[in-house]
Amino acid sequence: MYTHSAENALVEQFLSDTSLTHLFMTEADMILPHDVLPKLVGLNKDIATGVYFLRADTLEGLGQPCLYKAPAATDPLKSKYGHSAVSIFPTDGPFEIDCAGLGCILIKREVFGKMPYPWFDLKEAAYGSDIYFAKKARDNGIKTWCDPSVTCGQIDYYTTTIDDWKWQVENRPGFAKYGFIIGNKATKEEFDGNNSSKT
Repeated sequence: MYTHSAENALVEQFLSDTSLTHLFMTEADMILPHDVLPKLVGLNKDIATGVYFLRADTLEGLGQPCLYKAPAATDPLKSKYGHSAVSIFPTDGPFEIDCAGLGCILIKREVFGKMPYPWFDLKEAAYGSDIYFAKKARDNGIKTWCDPSVTCGQIDYYTTTIDDWKWQVENRPGFAKYGFIIGNKATKEEFDGNNSSKT
């Protein structure tokens, strides 16, 4: 079964049990902190994510967070599924993000009722099922928030963690050269949804 087919089947199984309120998704190569679920549930957002860092076989790629911002809708050079990697993000409080992968993500039940099927898709390697899901959520007015205190490890021949990201930020000024930079954590008003996000 293709990944997106398995993800859609998982959601259908989840929705068949009306007692379930949230769906948590992770991947086999993730190391999750012990308090991941209390923190993400406590965030109380439609979609809540932690931070993990992509595997890389070069120094330049090490410590790259799996966080993405979508291009402006008016950018003619970007496809509708194009996203830019985030290199720098606030570590002192939650912030809004356009796409965060599916390695550590909590989704409220009602999200799937606001989005038409399929919730996940994958076509011709033009985008991943995570980017498809994130764009579809945004198109249906659903926001994703990240709690940077939920930091995960990802396993390969080594484990990449936030320590790799901190090393890049401190030792390689060019690390953020090609990545998106998100500013300060959200204000209380932004977090509560009373104003549009400035991040």
